[in-house]
Amino acid sequence: MKRITTVLLAVIILTVFPAAAWGLNTPAVTRNHGVITARFIGDVGLFLGAEYGMTDELALMAELGSKNLSKIGLKYEVGRLAVTGGVTGSSVFFGLNGSGALGDKLTGIFEVDALMTDGNLGFLYEVGVKFDIDRSIDLRGGLYGGTYGSVSTLHFQIGVGYKF
Repeated sequence: MKRITTVLLAVIILTVFPAAAWGLNTPAVTRNHGVITARFIGDVGLFLGAEYGMTDELALMAELGSKNLSKIGLKYEVGRLAVTGGVTGSSVFFGLNGSGALGDKLTGIFEVDALMTDGNLGFLYEVGVKFDIDRSIDLRGGLYGGTYGSVSTLHFQIGVGYKF
C-alpha cells in the first residue's frame, strides 16, 4: 500500500504544478497517427500495445498481454492529461494518463487505472521514462504495478515504441 500511495502522490504533484514548472506535456493524441509499443514486464511477460488517434482528442487503444491484464478502451485528451477508460479482463477500468519532459529527449510517463475486481477496488499503475532515439523510435522503462484488496505487485518493465 505504501508504493501505491507514493505513486499517487507523485501523480497529484505532477497535475497540481503548472506546465511551465514541470514541462508537463499532454499525452499525444493526433488524428490518423498513433504509437505501437512492445514491453517486457518482469514476471508477467510480453505486452504489445497500440493507440490510434480517431480525432485530435480521442484515440482508440488496445494492449495485449497477460489474459487478466489485456485491455481495450478509449483515451480522451483533457488539457495537460488524458482520461482513459475501457475493459481489462472482465473488469471496467477508468484512469488518468500523462507525461512530463525531463530533458531534451527524455520524458516521464505515468498512468493510473482504477478497476473493480471480485468486489475489491484495485489499481494498476505505470511510472517510467521514455528516451527518444529519433522522431519515430523510443526506448521505455519503468515500473508496472497493481493493488487488489490486500495483494500488491510491482514489476520492472522495458520496451520500445514506434510512432507513426
